[in-house]
Amino acid sequence: MKTNNNSKKHRQNSRGVALITALLLLSLFTVMTLAMVIATSSDTLIDGYYRNARGSFYASDSGLNAARQNLQNQILAAVPAGYTPSSGSPVLTKSPNTMITNLLNTSLLAREIQSGLDRDKNVADSSKHSGGQPAHMHSGN
Repeated sequence: MKTNNNSKKHRQNSRGVALITALLLLSLFTVMTLAMVIATSSDTLIDGYYRNARGSFYASDSGLNAARQNLQNQILAAVPAGYTPSSGSPVLTKSPNTMITNLLNTSLLAREIQSGLDRDKNVADSSKHSGGQPAHMHSGN
């Protein structure tokens, strides 16, 4: 009969160990599940941030291209219709006066600018001689 008593005590002690083992496994699975949920949500956030950053980059790149094209169109619209770029190799010189002369002689646009400057100079000279009034306003008295 003594053997029967020992086996009953042993079974009663085993029931507590099974309960503790089941609780430990349940808590382990809970922690693993929470870790997977946190990892998945952080990956989702990172993907969203990356998508926003990529969209912002392409939007700014597109804006820069639009601004560059707008500037290019404005510059090309400002060039007179009769302008022809000089053909041939540039003449190298060290004298500033020679450089300005070469520049003025090489293109129609430069000639137009020079003639405008000459007109402004003539108007300024004639206003000096007429007592401070431009030539067309001078009464001639």
